This record gives sequence, structure tokens and C-alpha cells, in this order.
Amino acid sequence: MSLQQDMKLQDLRNEEKKFWELRNEIISQQLPKVREEIISTTIGYFQEKEFSISGRQPHLQASYNNGLNIKLDFSELAEADMVWDGFLAIVHHHIKFEVSYKMNRGNLPHEPSFSGDISSDKKEWDIKFLEQTMLPALRNIGVSDLDGSYKLRLIGQGRNQIKFYSSMNEILDEIFK
Repeated sequence: MSLQQDMKLQDLRNEEKKFWELRNEIISQQLPKVREEIISTTIGYFQEKEFSISGRQPHLQASYNNGLNIKLDFSELAEADMVWDGFLAIVHHHIKFEVSYKMNRGNLPHEPSFSGDISSDKKEWDIKFLEQTMLPALRNIGVSDLDGSYKLRLIGQGRNQIKFYSSMNEILDEIFK
């Protein structure tokens, strides 16, 4: 690969990086709002059912009539892993339910897999993908697809299949049905 191609690839990567910096900034502004919504929705769910809430964030307890206690652990709400943006735990009758959430990061194309000579073909492949697919999509979409929405996943005893939810109320209704 020529020096000109190396320079072109670097220019394309720099342009792409600017878009990603803006997108990541938007997402980092949305995440605290989502966390607050998850906490307030969860607390509100129990308060509507006449539970009292005690404890200090991030460890709360929802109690009904001084006998029924449900533990709410928000300590990992900002602890992201490779896939999920955070987690919370709900413990009811010694059964732990874990809720994960993930912000919508948009609908951008993913780079297809590559096979071939890594040294030269991969750079040409990258240039083509950036020029013809990724950068046109980023220029067209910008940040308009980052709407602050998120999805939730519930893991708990007896839940062998993954199910996604759009609100904490749906998850809480599922746990306590």
C-alpha cells in the first residue's frame, strides 16, 4: 500500500472519529437521565402499591406493612460491561432478579468480516468501507438516531430465555405477577 493510501485511510479515520466523539458525548449526557428514570420508576412502582422506601442510595428496601421486604440494589447502575450500560438487582423471597439496561446507540452499519491478505487488502477494505458505507451514514444520520431510548433485560430464577422490555414497570409487573 502506498503512502498516499495510508494518508487517505488516516484522514477517513479522523473524520469518522469526529462523528464518534459527538455521538459518545450525546450518549454520555443521556445515560444519567436513564439511570434516574430507572431509579424513580422503580421507587414509584412500589410507592404506588403503598410500600415504604427506606435505606440510602444505592441500597434501598421497599417494605409493605412491616413484613414484606424487597431489596433494591442500584449500586451497579453505572457499572457498564462490554454489552450493557449498567445493572440493578431486586431481591424478593431470597430470589435475586438482575435487570440490565442498554442505551440505544443508533442504527449505523457494521463493518462486514474481512478475509484476505491483512497487510494490503485490509487497508483497501477499510478505505472502501469508510468511504462508501460508514461516513455517508454518519453524515446522513449525525446524532438524529440517538433518541435517549434504551432496552432492559431481566435475568432471574426460572428465566432461561432472554426477554427484553421497554420499561421498568413492565419488568416489575413480570417479576411480581
